[in-house]
Amino acid sequence: MAGWLMDSKQSFTQEEIDSISKDEVCRYEAHRQLGITNMLDVNSVSAFTHLSKEDIQIIICNYDDLTKLYYDEELIKDYKEIFENKLANILDIFLEGIYD
Repeated sequence: MAGWLMDSKQSFTQEEIDSISKDEVCRYEAHRQLGITNMLDVNSVSAFTHLSKEDIQIIICNYDDLTKLYYDEELIKDYKEIFENKLANILDIFLEGIYD
């Protein structure tokens, strides 16, 4: 389990939770549904979604409440397409490096 999660016994303030937007929750959820990285690896999730590490931690710790509030299938679908294209570009670059 991620060290930050084990060390994080304190909960986030309501103000911190309220600072999370629908867009951020949907970016997180699209990434989660694609299964690209371990979602507890906040560095990888942050690099791919451009969410801050703190926002990712808030979303993880308040996942049920935030997804009930902000889940938007269309927005998630849009982000999944963006992330799939991003992943395809990364793979192309990686494979070019191997075969050049």
